[in-house]
Amino acid sequence: MTGTSAAMSDYIVVREQSVHKLEDTCSLERGALIEPISVCLHGIDLARIKCGASVAISGGGTMGLLMTQLAKRSGATKLTVIEPIEMKREMAMKLGAEYTIDPVGQDRVAAAMKITKARGFDVVIEASGSYRACDHIEDLVGKGGTLEFFAALYKHDYDYKLNLFNAFFKEITVVGGVFQSPYAFPRSVALADVLELDPILVDGCVFQPERFEEAFAAQMEGKTIKSLLKFS
Repeated sequence: MTGTSAAMSDYIVVREQSVHKLEDTCSLERGALIEPISVCLHGIDLARIKCGASVAISGGGTMGLLMTQLAKRSGATKLTVIEPIEMKREMAMKLGAEYTIDPVGQDRVAAAMKITKARGFDVVIEASGSYRACDHIEDLVGKGGTLEFFAALYKHDYDYKLNLFNAFFKEITVVGGVFQSPYAFPRSVALADVLELDPILVDGCVFQPERFEEAFAAQMEGKTIKSLLKFS
């Protein structure tokens, strides 16, 4: 569905053009990831990744791992995921990343320069939603590169500080974020049967509605990549 909120309601009335039929081969669990896929797909469209471009993705949650797969399919090279949780870094490698960086245990910029031979990445996508990850993230971007702030859940009073002098000489393109993706759903429905979603849907990620607090806690604690509520 597109163009509606109140997704936690018992009933929702939507326009016919906002309803997309799942393929018979698509489970409800995989179907639950179509909306996240659509947002990530729009983010990839906005990043304009050229085949052969080096790409770094900050954040290895559901969105970051979907972005990793989509970036790989777009021709990304030196594909790197920056993520502090080891389990998610390992998952990123399984889903197509060539490198990972632990921003807590490693110097993020030094590691990026080593991977890119001191050039910096052609595209850097911030998908963690952490304002701490945003600080100085432009240092990872190479000359003529693109920096996309994909995530939407930054602190409402957080102001990103960009050194305009450095941005000027690097000719950085900044993409402000992904607000909606109404035209990406048909492609997302098709991708739901193509992308590697089973690793994201790990054992124990599906909860009954009355266990919603456990579901949220499991995701916050890194026990699940994406917690789902199953209504029977």
